[in-house]
Amino acid sequence: MFIELVLLGIGYINSAIDTFPHHLLSGISCFAIIIVVTLCLFDKLKYKLITFALCLIIIISTFILGINKANSKYETYRMLDSNEFALVGEVYVTSFAGTDEGHVEIIKGEDAYSLKITGYIGAEYEFTITDENDNEYSFEYHYDKEGKTVVLDKK
Repeated sequence: MFIELVLLGIGYINSAIDTFPHHLLSGISCFAIIIVVTLCLFDKLKYKLITFALCLIIIISTFILGINKANSKYETYRMLDSNEFALVGEVYVTSFAGTDEGHVEIIKGEDAYSLKITGYIGAEYEFTITDENDNEYSFEYHYDKEGKTVVLDKK
């Protein structure tokens, strides 16, 4: 239980840093719950100190090892403009490459196609989509942390 609360608290604090003040109270309350439960659950000071020390070790090692990668993951949707792309029939992602794990999914709407783009902050990705007539369109994308948006460029 304590490990989950520590990891949740770290996630909320990281989220609060990126989008202040959202989730700040959630992160603080996770650590407050650990303190209250530890003080009420254990009678002996030795067990209280051991629990606090373990939680502190987990918090420090999480920041040192950079396990907060889940908070650097982004996901966005982009419409493919039918005036710019003459896509015929079914459309597929035929190639994908990147510096970190990422994913592109094509979603077929009533009038147009959309891209569901997933990746990590600091990583760069390239992909190609192909339709039934073998028309190919190549793209590259990355996350602009300052602008807080995904930059999608046609190659």
